[in-house]
Amino acid sequence: MSQSDKEKASKILTSPNAVEFMSSEESEVEGTPSSCRGVVKNRKTKKLQWERTKLKNIKITLDRMYESSLTPAQQRASAKVRRSEEFSDRKVPTQSPGWAVREY
Repeated sequence: MSQSDKEKASKILTSPNAVEFMSSEESEVEGTPSSCRGVVKNRKTKKLQWERTKLKNIKITLDRMYESSLTPAQQRASAKVRRSEEFSDRKVPTQSPGWAVREY
């Protein structure tokens, strides 16, 4: 990842509204629905309509870097992430940098 991309990612990830830039996700849980002990089997992330390709690519790179840092046992135990073609209802974050968002 370039130094410029690192700085952009850092600015968003350390902002007070960082969670607003994250893709919405749904989890498929193994176990009974009423049980708090269910194990997350799979995760599905939804697209953000307002997200520019640059932000999406930075997030994909960060995800890959994180996944590669896991031990084989941690990788096996982690929920599998599937990128859905569905769009999230999440609105454009306030005070968003222009490189990260677009009008839709």
